[in-house]
Amino acid sequence: MRGGRLLPLLAAASLAVAGCSEEDRKAWVSILPERDGEEDEEAAGPGFAIAADSTAVLLGGDTLFTLRALPPRGPAGRSLKPARISRVVPSPDTTAVAFTTIGANESVGVWSRGRGAATIAAVFAGGRADAIGWSADGRWLSFQGRSVEGPTRVGLLDTRTGRTVRHPVLDYLADARRDVRLQEWVRPGRLRLLVATGAGEAAGLLYLWSPSRGNLAVEPHLDAILDRLPGGASLGGTGVFSVDLLGDAAPETVALYRAASGAPAALLMRGGATELEASTTEPLVEPPPPVGKPGRAALRRIVTLGARPALLLSLSGPEEGGVAGLFRAGAGGRLFPIGVRDGEGTRAAIFPVGQRPEGEALLELVDLDRDGEAEIVSATAGTDGDPGRRAGWRIEVFREEAGDLTPAPELEGLAREALGEATGEDGVSAP
Repeated sequence: MRGGRLLPLLAAASLAVAGCSEEDRKAWVSILPERDGEEDEEAAGPGFAIAADSTAVLLGGDTLFTLRALPPRGPAGRSLKPARISRVVPSPDTTAVAFTTIGANESVGVWSRGRGAATIAAVFAGGRADAIGWSADGRWLSFQGRSVEGPTRVGLLDTRTGRTVRHPVLDYLADARRDVRLQEWVRPGRLRLLVATGAGEAAGLLYLWSPSRGNLAVEPHLDAILDRLPGGASLGGTGVFSVDLLGDAAPETVALYRAASGAPAALLMRGGATELEASTTEPLVEPPPPVGKPGRAALRRIVTLGARPALLLSLSGPEEGGVAGLFRAGAGGRLFPIGVRDGEGTRAAIFPVGQRPEGEALLELVDLDRDGEAEIVSATAGTDGDPGRRAGWRIEVFREEAGDLTPAPELEGLAREALGEATGEDGVSAP
């Protein structure tokens, strides 16, 4: 392909990243070339072509699939029609064809020759689908685009499951309106991305995304942090990721792992490409959570609380009795749980999740009062002695204040409304 080719890398050392030496900047920073405004023709591969009216994809002289194979709507219910096919790229083994459409909304999808059906990976409302590319094994389709007035973002479609794969780091960067752009697939199974150092900038730091492992980290850190894990450590899903936790404009990299003792733990690396410092937090919570199956911590979400990033981490598996906690990074490089201040003193912000003996437990971060700051909602469904029957929800709401969480009972009514929408239950009641 030509128009769908992932954009090349050009080295540069003229752009500064705060907190890095000149040598580090040369190692970390690259420039993404701007589009020249002209669409190259797509070389779709042997025998593949788009029909003259852009309504079908042809294989030789036969019609492979037409726009009728597209569902009328894509993710989030966004309309796909009217549409025209604008780009096609066959998978390495030609058993699937990736395509983009233009029309009501530009979209990215994959048509499977085996299933004879199309899967829509993403819709860019009012915007543009910029690039698509296959991993060497044909499992992953990478795509890039932007919605109207939104940042450039990327995603992956797992053709084995038909599901679009996102990462909590990418969601956080999109919320911060940071552009993320595709670069190239790096073998084995790593996708190189360029994350802008600021909103709308074309220069930034190179990240590597390993979708099968869940890692998404600054490229110079990724291999280095794996070398620094303690003996007996075992990484989990979404186990290695990079985000600016200390507010110094340079991302730190976190590796979540299960310690030799079985407790969830973390290693945090900071510094440039040549000078790296690593600190461990083992266990993440002292004493380790007494409930649930012990295991690796996993990143669930990154959220801004009080103008600072906080990590929402699962501290045990989804089995009965799971828990999750909110963590920040300290200047010394250790992760620590955010405190919850109430009438009984201060405790760690550790909340129940999953199925528990006392009922299903949910944890949500949502801006209930629309002040630009997320509140923390912890909800547990009572069972009235019958595990299969709900008997109302017990809800607690907390907001950030001076670095800790404090109860916000005045928002419980809004929380019940939001919980009702999320669960599909009318009038979520108190137990």
